[in-house]
Amino acid sequence: MRSSASAAIIASLLFVGSFHLNAQSLPTIVSVSVDPVAQGAMECVNGTNLASTGTVTLNGSAVTSMSFSWLCFIVPSGTPVGAATVQLVTVDGASNTFNFTVVAPPNLTSMTPTSGPAGTQITLLGNGFGATAAAQVRFNSFNTFLPTIVSWSDTQVQLSIPSTAQPESGYLQFITSTGVEVDTPNFTVTGPPTIVSVSTNPIAQGAMECVNGTNLASTGTVKVNGSAVTSMSFSWLCFFVPSGTPVGAATVQLVTPDGASNIFDLTVAAPPTVTSMTPTSGLAGTLITLNGTGFGTAGGANYVSLDGVGAFLTVVSWSDTQAVVTIPQGRDPGNHYVELIANGSYAANNPVFGSVLIWI
Repeated sequence: MRSSASAAIIASLLFVGSFHLNAQSLPTIVSVSVDPVAQGAMECVNGTNLASTGTVTLNGSAVTSMSFSWLCFIVPSGTPVGAATVQLVTVDGASNTFNFTVVAPPNLTSMTPTSGPAGTQITLLGNGFGATAAAQVRFNSFNTFLPTIVSWSDTQVQLSIPSTAQPESGYLQFITSTGVEVDTPNFTVTGPPTIVSVSTNPIAQGAMECVNGTNLASTGTVKVNGSAVTSMSFSWLCFFVPSGTPVGAATVQLVTPDGASNIFDLTVAAPPTVTSMTPTSGLAGTLITLNGTGFGTAGGANYVSLDGVGAFLTVVSWSDTQAVVTIPQGRDPGNHYVELIANGSYAANNPVFGSVLIWI
């Protein structure tokens, strides 16, 4: 029978260490970031023991994955719509199979209107917007302003442009609850017009006046001294000053669907009238004197020409009642109309000048 001492020696010789067998660290999927998720959108899974290497399978087929704090992948655009499964296969083994739903991506079919002032309500029609509203809608992908969500359904979204929005153009952008970014066509925020200048000031009664500025709408009303006048839309907004407009200080204002402009001051003058011209014939270089009223001041829109063509005649002197100009070289002999234009209006009773020497 062995002694206890001998048994202790044998035991010490046989024990060389211990080994602990760990259980396999299998990945477990606890949740997904987006459900339902659209075809082509990014999906992320959250759980435990998510390895940095391995395979993500969607409906049993491997997909390309991207490793972030969550394990993410792009749902292939050809994935069938409906119930789907995701599973992770790592070096430690396969995870549980997690169920979620794949839906078609959103499709925007129309946006109305495409322009309007602050406060305008916009309607987006289509499908696949999701049953839950987006977290926010942005303008031009920046937080220039955030349109307010009025209503939201899978087929229609209604938004409101904030009352503080300034005039500019850009697209609206949001990310649906199914994980897809939607960009709309451009929407232009309009504002009330602003008159910066007028083409002729002073302006004669009955003459055409044009205003220049910003946000000049193609529809609206032009008011002179508070009364509406007929307007014509060119690159500038133009109108005829009514012949009965009182002479003196006047105002012009534009009223459009987007609001009323500032009130711009201008001066209305009587149209020019020529009462006499001397001489009525002569050679090139002859000085002719035109007498009358309403000639205004020299320069700008006030000038004299022959037959309305060629350069303006050289002015020797000019006052509101008299203009002295020089007949130029280079005109054929014969009768020529002497045209005096002042404050945007042709003078009444423009005279005829006789023979002019051919230019040599």
